[in-house]
Amino acid sequence: MSDAIGNRHWRSAALSLVLGLLAIGTGAMPALAASTPFSATYPDEVTTRRDCPPGFPAGAFCFTGVGHGLTTPPGTVGTERYAGFVDVTTQDPVTGCPVDRNAVSIITSSGTLFLTTRGASCPPFDNGTWQAVGGTGIFEGATGSGTVSTVTTGVNSNGTISSSSTYAGTLNLHSD
Repeated sequence: MSDAIGNRHWRSAALSLVLGLLAIGTGAMPALAASTPFSATYPDEVTTRRDCPPGFPAGAFCFTGVGHGLTTPPGTVGTERYAGFVDVTTQDPVTGCPVDRNAVSIITSSGTLFLTTRGASCPPFDNGTWQAVGGTGIFEGATGSGTVSTVTTGVNSNGTISSSSTYAGTLNLHSD
């Protein structure tokens, strides 16, 4: 009989310990992600052709660029910086146009959002999708996706390309 009481006491103590650890652990767990609409428009982009690093597809058009415009969140002016390439040897199966890929940083007063994009370059249009891959500040741990549409607005005398891009989609932001 005393063994049964001892086992019951041990089980009760173990259950209390587990529940206590869960309560402490729950306080240390990050808050759930909050889904929020994301939009950004950069009407003044300037793209500059660059030499492609080793390992890029032969004949690829590599570039870097910058744009400025309204970015929500946080609802203020942001700076878009991007680097990417158009692979003229690989065609998008839907459009038949060359595929392009970009790494994008969107810098705002509340943090920096990191994105990757994939699209089809059918001049003067370049349409594709973006994927959030984290960030800093309010964008730390951000996930999400959406569309990006770019329209070339001109080729400048110095060889740079002017364009305008619009991003739309949903971000999952983590709060403290």
